[in-house]
Amino acid sequence: MKKLFENWRKHLNEAAVPHSAHHVVKKMMKTGLSAKEALKSLTHDLSDEEAERWLEHHKDEMDSAKQDLASRNEAAYEPGRAGTFDIDTGEEYLSPEEIRDEEVQDLADKFNVEAFVEIASDGKPSIIVKHQDGKLSMYNDTEEMYKELADETGQDIHGSHDWYEDESPYDAGY
Repeated sequence: MKKLFENWRKHLNEAAVPHSAHHVVKKMMKTGLSAKEALKSLTHDLSDEEAERWLEHHKDEMDSAKQDLASRNEAAYEPGRAGTFDIDTGEEYLSPEEIRDEEVQDLADKFNVEAFVEIASDGKPSIIVKHQDGKLSMYNDTEEMYKELADETGQDIHGSHDWYEDESPYDAGY
């Protein structure tokens, strides 16, 4: 059992931080430098002889890193840099403002009112709702808009309201 855990730890450590050769190969790929020049640029006060010795000693790791980086076509690990990649979901990108406006329109449609968003003089968005009787109401956010419209109309729209982080059906009294 002890050997199993040692092997697992070793595997995790090897997978977590790539060999130095990955850094050298990545530098070569980015800059077009030779292996020796890339290695020297990544270290301090490394002589030509030491660089050549290191490259000869780590020839297999360098070849493996070249194959690995070329086959994955990914950047090697860089300390302090999180690997983030865009994932194409097939949906178009919506800005936070577009999402908010869409949510306001959805609520307006559900409660049969007209609504639009205006930016107040303080720079914050305000939701303006025109009721069927012509009365105007203003709200700070969609949660406030939903609660007041549900109270005013007596409509209880179960399942159509997107619950907010700090709210649940139980907290709202449903």
